[in-house]
Amino acid sequence: MRWCVLVVVMSVLSVAAPASGQVPAGPGGGKPDAVPAPQPKGRLVSQSPPGLAVAQIRVRFQGRSVRVESSRDVSNAVLEYADGSRQMFEDLEGRVVELRGTGAHAGKEVVRVWVKSGPNFSGDGPGYGQKFERPRPTK
Repeated sequence: MRWCVLVVVMSVLSVAAPASGQVPAGPGGGKPDAVPAPQPKGRLVSQSPPGLAVAQIRVRFQGRSVRVESSRDVSNAVLEYADGSRQMFEDLEGRVVELRGTGAHAGKEVVRVWVKSGPNFSGDGPGYGQKFERPRPTK
């Protein structure tokens, strides 16, 4: 299993809280409907470190979907697919979200995700949060 650790250091301590699951609804993302959080599948590949991080974020890539768990509410997420296209999900709620492509992006493989949770940012675009990359398969 390959691990990738990204560091976002701020002066705010994060606080863990119970999780609730969500999935996106309708073409273009839209506001998701709350559903019970399923048991994670796939490999955990990225995690923010504990301590002084703005939010503790864990991302699990699952092929055509991605599961995000955060110590703070997730507000936005941007998925990038294998073909290079991107889809933004806004007005998300909850600390656990599972996202997959909708509309023209349905069924596409997710290779990268930006997660906006608290005041984190990547500088890659408005509403983009911390970036997480799917690791390349090991031979």
